[in-house]
Amino acid sequence: LLSAVPASAADECFGNKPAAVRLDECSKLIQSNSKNAAALHERGRIYLELERYDEASIDLDRVTRLNP
Repeated sequence: LLSAVPASAADECFGNKPAAVRLDECSKLIQSNSKNAAALHERGRIYLELERYDEASIDLDRVTRLNP
């Protein structure tokens, strides 16, 4: 649930901020709910954008396991 984290974290994770800001905010969402597939997916996309492929693979694999 996103209610455990301020709405701004969700806004920043999925917003148009720089990748580093979005990455931090998505990580906060995931720390509050490790099964937040949307935040994991977005963080995986950000890792791809930053060419951090190993980390992207881990997050996107977790998304696939949560939502087969």
